[in-house]
Amino acid sequence: MLLDKGTFQKRRKTIPKHALEAQARFKKAMRNATSSETHEFRFDQIVAAAISGDMKRAGLYRFRQGWDVSHREPLSSLIHTYLRQNDICWEDMTVRAGTCWLAEPHLSRWQNWHRSYTEKHDNLFLQPKDLNRREPRMYFDLPSREFGSF
Repeated sequence: MLLDKGTFQKRRKTIPKHALEAQARFKKAMRNATSSETHEFRFDQIVAAAISGDMKRAGLYRFRQGWDVSHREPLSSLIHTYLRQNDICWEDMTVRAGTCWLAEPHLSRWQNWHRSYTEKHDNLFLQPKDLNRREPRMYFDLPSREFGSF
């Protein structure tokens, strides 16, 4: 469920700090799990630009001079959708101890789901770095076994 910032922050204030920190590690692990796909997308864009003869654009993409890979649908929304579709809570997703990486089988399931969603909806694109992360922040609650959702 998409929430406004005030409602989202009020709800989060009732959650213990240890749970907030665990959820933050979980979200970082979910983002890390998509990094290989975003690197592949960037590489494909470089190759496509080079094949078309646009070496200037290929060079910009290659050296990340002002270009980032972004999601058309915000990643927070995708995580929310993934958890709801699979009827699981974020606590069910195991993050490897001492790291910000998902453990198997959660890692491969999330990567497969993200890849299929991206292919189906053309979800990744390159945009100028100064525009990336400038769009309004999306506040989605994640289903939680212990706290309902936050």
